Amino acid sequence: MPGPRYDAQKCMGKVLIVNNQTYYAEKEKDKNRPIDIVKEDEKVGELIKTLKDLGFTVLDVEKNKTRDQMIKLLKEVAAKSDFKDDYCFICIVLSYGQDGVITCYDATQSPKNPTAGMQLPVSELQECLKGDKCRDLLLKPKIFMLQLERALGDYIDSLATGTQAHKPVKIPREADFLTYTCEKDGAITTWNEGLKEYVQKPKQPLEIQKLLTRMNRLYCEYYSKKEKMTVDAPCVTSLLTREAYLKIEEPSPKYDAQKCMGKVLIVNNQTYYAEKGEEKNRPIDIVKEDEKVEELIKTLNDLGFTVLGNKEKKDKTKEEFIELLKNAITTWNEGLKEYVKKPKQPLEIQKLLTRMNRLYCEYYSEEEKMTVDAPCVTSLLTREAYLKIEEPSPK
Repeated sequence: MPGPRYDAQKCMGKVLIVNNQTYYAEKEKDKNRPIDIVKEDEKVGELIKTLKDLGFTVLDVEKNKTRDQMIKLLKEVAAKSDFKDDYCFICIVLSYGQDGVITCYDATQSPKNPTAGMQLPVSELQECLKGDKCRDLLLKPKIFMLQLERALGDYIDSLATGTQAHKPVKIPREADFLTYTCEKDGAITTWNEGLKEYVQKPKQPLEIQKLLTRMNRLYCEYYSKKEKMTVDAPCVTSLLTREAYLKIEEPSPKYDAQKCMGKVLIVNNQTYYAEKGEEKNRPIDIVKEDEKVEELIKTLNDLGFTVLGNKEKKDKTKEEFIELLKNAITTWNEGLKEYVKKPKQPLEIQKLLTRMNRLYCEYYSEEEKMTVDAPCVTSLLTREAYLKIEEPSPK
């Protein structure tokens, strides 16, 4: 069985940076993203220096790319670059955009009224790096860091003009991708600060999920303290199946400890209306699933949680439930027992869910002899969270 971490390699990996700064505009003052280009170039230079100090190879800084040029660029990187000895690949994009869709450069069209041809879902870039297209990156972390700023009228004027942008789509149906999305130009500053403070500086840097949680906090504090404004926390979307480090590891600040762990509500929709009785239930053995739910409740109770009603709520309509209980219940229970209940030092929740991703994929490959998509973790946390009252001690 492979270890909990991605395998170490000779090199940290390669980094590609795409910076869309200058766009078409009727008025010269609206031509560039709302930034000082000289200052942003300096910030990019500082980030490149930090990445190189960490052992990364920066391929290039590409500027003002169209949709087709960006796709071609990623395809060329996947086909021509040698990733055999690399630990990971990082793609950094600074551009207009929203909800995981990049607004690319167009020499004739303003980003305030983007055409469909300017819109590039990040998933299409990630498709270029899937295992069948780049075998050297198979089972290695592929990280996308996006600073996507909204142009005035972006995705609103486009609806009125009939040139609606692409809807955001999911990341590729394959594991080992991570996407980190910020929507303001302060992102690049906090990325560089976070890499220096939590990766370059300590002997034991943070695991990547913890690192990005800490970067979320830096980003929010940057705007609340310096700009005196409240912003949305950056979004982390992860399909990683092991722990990833841009050097080594170490724990850090946590959410404040409380007397009780918390409450749990379980919603389990099992029985539906059907004309034929055999089509009435979800394709499961209800008795066995009820047993698994009881096992999960017992584990949660042992960890100090209160399960509301001590029983799951069954067969709720859309308006009656928040979370739909999925068939991953076996690996959830196994993960909570193995990585939270059993050890004296439980895993931080991001690391826990990464382990659960792996348990889930291994369960289906070994027990069911089938390949499944890795579960997707989406996080807006700004501090570390633990599902056990005992606090972990420093390593």
